[in-house]
Amino acid sequence: MEDYIIKPFNARELVVRVERLLRRILSFEYTTAPVIRIDDQLQINFGKQEILLHGNHVSLTPTETKLLHIFLNNANRIVTLEFLLNRLWPREEVYEDTLRVHIHRLRQKIENKQQGRVYIITERGQGYRFWIKDPDAMVYEFDAD
Repeated sequence: MEDYIIKPFNARELVVRVERLLRRILSFEYTTAPVIRIDDQLQINFGKQEILLHGNHVSLTPTETKLLHIFLNNANRIVTLEFLLNRLWPREEVYEDTLRVHIHRLRQKIENKQQGRVYIITERGQGYRFWIKDPDAMVYEFDAD
């Protein structure tokens, strides 16, 4: 039982337990997560941490899922690297290159430049923009599983 400490307790142990509890509370947990249809090509299932791309299921890492969540909450707006770093790793020192690698891998999964399917746009010197051609056409559903 994590929420019970016997007296006398060690202050370090208390801090560790509180931090662990805060991490769990502040983490992205999708129990009744929406399935979001971005367009006729891309559908995101946050509960299963996967995308459906042309009928193919593609798994997402937890970081990629969080990235997509942040991008969708800020669709068609510029999101700075600093904002992304603070949202993804609020209490950790993470380099911008680490974030860029995660964004690159997410792009590999959801984009196809030859087919004209580009969602994540680099705004040089500013950050990234998750571009949705027609935000009003997005459909929110809840997974029945």
